[in-house]
Amino acid sequence: MTDLNNVRTDVEILKKDVSNIQGLLSRLDTAIDKIADASNGISKILAVHETQIKETDASLVERKRLAEKEVELLHRRISDMKEESVESDRRNHNEIIDKLDNMGKEVSGELKSMSERVTILERWKWWIMGGSWVIGFVIATLLQVGGMIEILK
Repeated sequence: MTDLNNVRTDVEILKKDVSNIQGLLSRLDTAIDKIADASNGISKILAVHETQIKETDASLVERKRLAEKEVELLHRRISDMKEESVESDRRNHNEIIDKLDNMGKEVSGELKSMSERVTILERWKWWIMGGSWVIGFVIATLLQVGGMIEILK
């Protein structure tokens, strides 16, 4: 009987152990299910993040391409403005040089005209001085001749 009691006790202990193991296994199943759910959730989150990363990369590449186009456009505009400025400066320079040449010709013409007028005035001055000298000489000579005639009379 003792053997029977021992066997019964062992069976009860085994039942209790089996019951504990079943509880443990059910908790493990629950934990595994939760881990699987969490893993699925993490997979979904990773997929969303991966999509967002790809979209961000695509957006970044597009923005970089647009920035490069804008930089190229700015460089082109700067070059165009530089060329326009150089052309405008050259045009202004040529206009100034032309006007200075015209002014030089006008001044040269005026100087030539004034030089001719001064030459004419100088000739008149010398003619008048020469004429005055001749008239003075003639008058002086006449006076001397007139004085000699009176002396001779």
